[in-house]
This record gives sequence, structure tokens and C-alpha cells, in this order.
Amino acid sequence: MIAREVSAGAGLLTPGPLTNVAAANGAHARTSRARLTLMGGSARAGGNARPTAEANIAHDPSSAAAVLAAP
Repeated sequence: MIAREVSAGAGLLTPGPLTNVAAANGAHARTSRARLTLMGGSARAGGNARPTAEANIAHDPSSAAAVLAAP
């Protein structure tokens, strides 16, 4: 389910790829106001899918980039 509006202080926990979050941000700019917690890897230890990427980022890197660049 994609929320059409996010209340102040709301958060999103994304244990998978960011495809749906990117789609929601594109369709409804208000969703980008949510606090976001994601599984994305470690700068020091490397990733589990690629040397520099965790599987959830590697699965859909363009959506991850769009979500991380959103205001």
C-alpha cells in the first residue's frame, strides 16, 4: 500500500529494494517527507551482492538513487 500523504514524524522501514518508494515519490511528492530507514550496505565492509552494494540497492539502483536524491 502506498500512502498518498505522510503525517509529520512518520517513517518508512524498507527491508527490500526501493522500487515502490521511488514510484510513490514520483507520483506523490508528499511521501518524500517520511523518515527513511533502509538496508543499503556498509562503506567499510562492502556489500553482499557486489563489492560495493547490498542486494536491495543492487536490485534496483536507479530507484535507490532517486529515493536518496529526493528532498
